[in-house]
Amino acid sequence: MKEYGEFEFDFAKNQLKRKVDNGSYIDFLINETDMNLDEIMSDIALAVIAGTNTTSKALEYAFVLLSQNVFIQEQIYNEIKEIDDHMNNITKASVLRAFIQEVLRLSVVSPLGMPHEATKNIEIDGYSISKGAIIHT
Repeated sequence: MKEYGEFEFDFAKNQLKRKVDNGSYIDFLINETDMNLDEIMSDIALAVIAGTNTTSKALEYAFVLLSQNVFIQEQIYNEIKEIDDHMNNITKASVLRAFIQEVLRLSVVSPLGMPHEATKNIEIDGYSISKGAIIHT
């Protein structure tokens, strides 16, 4: 048995235990499922990876939008510059908050439908799509 913080790892039995049940998702997996250590760790790793992937895609889209909208970029910069205590007063950044909400509303961090293949060369709204191109809808 190896301890790490409030967790106990039993590698011989492939089990994970926690000294105190905090009612968290990990506690649920430990106490309410038949998942072993490897399965729990894989599940948690998947959640972390999925969370960082979707966050990075939303941020990527935010930077694209900012690069295309210099006026908004300047408004957000000036707004943040005026805030003295960022940790306690960030809620005063109304333009930044509105921008973040718009990014989350507009961005799609993963394909929603099945990928499609273009059956012929076509132009849509000035964009050329070649025959055989994979399109995510």
